[in-house]
Amino acid sequence: MKKLLLCLMLIFNFQNSIADETPEAVVNHLHESLIVVMKKSGELDFDARYRILEPVVLESFDFETISRLVLGRSWKKLNDDQKKQFIDILSRLSITSYVSRFDGYSGEKFEYLGDENMKKGRVLVKTQLITSERQIPFNYVLHPAADKWRIINVIADGISDLSLRRAEYTRTLKTDGFDKLVEKLLEKIKGMEEKGPDDTA
Repeated sequence: MKKLLLCLMLIFNFQNSIADETPEAVVNHLHESLIVVMKKSGELDFDARYRILEPVVLESFDFETISRLVLGRSWKKLNDDQKKQFIDILSRLSITSYVSRFDGYSGEKFEYLGDENMKKGRVLVKTQLITSERQIPFNYVLHPAADKWRIINVIADGISDLSLRRAEYTRTLKTDGFDKLVEKLLEKIKGMEEKGPDDTA
């Protein structure tokens, strides 16, 4: 019960709207949430940490635009149900990835380095993750969506998440089709969930 109450309190604290905030604030909000979850990894199990990060990630990212960019020309070939299904799975995969990767704390912190304007009204927010061993660049591309700034790409240590997904997903679509792509992504989600820490209740 104590762990459940802690989880609910953290979710409530992270529900503050970021509709009118700057690109920097959107990224900082995500980073602050990640650090809190990392610090609580010894107290909260995988599902509890997922519930905390889910609203933050959904609020910070524009998964509909990301889905369209990732699938490219193939996006237009999907029907409405397939598009909705893909957006939902991509969202779940992203949240699960954050929960799985940021699963412990050893004094790490994020640092904001600045931002710069890009084409099409986009903004590049530059940050880095400082660990005991190195400083890892974490850059974010944001665009205005429905009067809100939302992340559409993460470039970690020089590697574009959008480019990686586009190469992998379009290849699977061409060779195996949409259903097989969905199957592979669900398998990835399941694999990360199974690697999560045991319930520490």
